[in-house]
Amino acid sequence: MSQSAKAMEKLDLFDFFLIEGWGKLKNFFGKLLAAVLAIALIQVPAFAAQEPDKLEELTVDQAVSLALQASPEIRNFGDSKETLEENLDTMYDDYYSSYDYASKLRYINQIMELEASLAKNGENTNVAKDKLKISVINLFSSIISAQRSLEITDDSLALTKKELKIAKLRMELGYMAKSDYDAQVASYDQRVKNRETQEIGIQNAFISLNKTIGRSLDRVYDLQLYTVYEPIQKTSQYHIEFVVANSVELAGIRKDIDVAKMKVERHDSLVSTETKESLEKAVAQLERNLYETERNLNQKALSAYNTIKNQEIQHEVEVMKLDALKSQVAYKEKQLELGRITQLSLDTFMYQFEQQEESIRSIEVSHYINVLTLTTPGTT
Repeated sequence: MSQSAKAMEKLDLFDFFLIEGWGKLKNFFGKLLAAVLAIALIQVPAFAAQEPDKLEELTVDQAVSLALQASPEIRNFGDSKETLEENLDTMYDDYYSSYDYASKLRYINQIMELEASLAKNGENTNVAKDKLKISVINLFSSIISAQRSLEITDDSLALTKKELKIAKLRMELGYMAKSDYDAQVASYDQRVKNRETQEIGIQNAFISLNKTIGRSLDRVYDLQLYTVYEPIQKTSQYHIEFVVANSVELAGIRKDIDVAKMKVERHDSLVSTETKESLEKAVAQLERNLYETERNLNQKALSAYNTIKNQEIQHEVEVMKLDALKSQVAYKEKQLELGRITQLSLDTFMYQFEQQEESIRSIEVSHYINVLTLTTPGTT
């Protein structure tokens, strides 16, 4: 073996330890100047104004409370309730003060419609609150996942930076073509640019959260999201029946059918402004709508259930992969201790370990949200 080959082998084993001192004297003043310029020119983005260790903690419950206060939809439901109650009171007054049979029949029909609308308003308000909570949890999850993805990207870039130092030394020793080294540098630079888009994505997600909870758009938080991974135990048929039984949409259509049928029963050809035939057609249309809506809900519930079960299978597979990696940790550390692998090799392995843990965490949070959506009345 040539002397240069032996030297190359030593560099592989010790992560090219020579690079720590390689060119330090030659580049010292250049690096010093660059550092001074970087400090002088650095601009801190608006979203970085808060130090990570000083960020305000924000829990899901706190965010949901703020979101309920800020939600135009919830306020609109409240306004509609007040209007319906006022109209209902007026209608009852008109009914009791009227002595005309035709007018009384008209008031009875309108009272039934208003009572049905008031009941639907209350049910829709409750569902809107539950959906808003799930929306907030989704926002928390997306931000936390994006932050974790950014951390993993930083770890990957740090490893690549070490590899580039080694690649540069290989090139200078004649063991790598400059074109190959330049290609690696270009790839690294592109990933650094992509990292910037990840940061922008996180900023945009915080903007969406702040808009939802009614706060200034530039605020960032230390989000506190606690979820539990529990595989669902009940059958698909149970969940389908649960979704159908608790559907606000179906309940609303049934109320409309009841009102429509009452109109048919109370129809009086002498005073009614509508024909009995037209009223019967309205009932038939509503019943067809009920049938189709229930079919669609059955399909949605089954699809949601199957998605959850697929996540549970995927979770088992990913946990097995993590267990396989765990079983190699002690061996890899021993290999490093014996000098058979480099620290960079161990760091690369631990990066895979970190990626696998995040993959499992992501599945667990998504599973939690999907189960919550399936098992919360009216939100599927």
